[in-house]
Amino acid sequence: MRLQALFRRENALQGEARLEELRYIVFDTEFTSLDQRTNRLLSIGAVVMEGPKIRVGEQFYCVVNPRVEVPGQSVVVHRLRAEDIEKAESPQAVLERFVEFSRGAVLVGHFVDYDVDIVKKELVGCGMAAENTTKIDTARVHRWLEMRKQHNPTEGFDERTIRTDLASVAAHYGITFEEAHHALADAYVTAQVWQREMAELAARGVKTWKDLKPSLR
Repeated sequence: MRLQALFRRENALQGEARLEELRYIVFDTEFTSLDQRTNRLLSIGAVVMEGPKIRVGEQFYCVVNPRVEVPGQSVVVHRLRAEDIEKAESPQAVLERFVEFSRGAVLVGHFVDYDVDIVKKELVGCGMAAENTTKIDTARVHRWLEMRKQHNPTEGFDERTIRTDLASVAAHYGITFEEAHHALADAYVTAQVWQREMAELAARGVKTWKDLKPSLR
């Protein structure tokens, strides 16, 4: 199996593709540390969306055993015990399943670049080359929407006042957010955020992939 099939080339997605008709894989990852030079994948959680509909019954969750020492301070964050990691699958085994689960979909995540980077890193570690990625960052979309609602040149609006962490964005949309730093729980919250954002985007006339791209920069 070509693991890099997970990553669709952006030009393969037609600009006029309607957001409400696309299939999305909303996902989140947990990793060993925040050091991008040495961190390793520990878990992946994902849920399926068909347009704005969340397919709760279609979800993915796997713990990964990267076979490296996991820093104690990170365990406090992701709460994966040594015994959970020890009996988990290899990165390649998990990625093979995730690729199949994600086939043909657009990837969505909150600060999604971090999640894509760690998956690409693991792909390379498995001896596979990763391609460019079609992805949507719900944090960037939220910032874009808020700037258009709040910006008033005469008042000197400061975009730095917009909070884009997942807990704040979830609260903004009235979404319950009880368990942070669990990949599947965070993926489900992110799916609800994307659902709300899609409605706001549509109200602003953003209905196709071409319309959406400016908000992803």
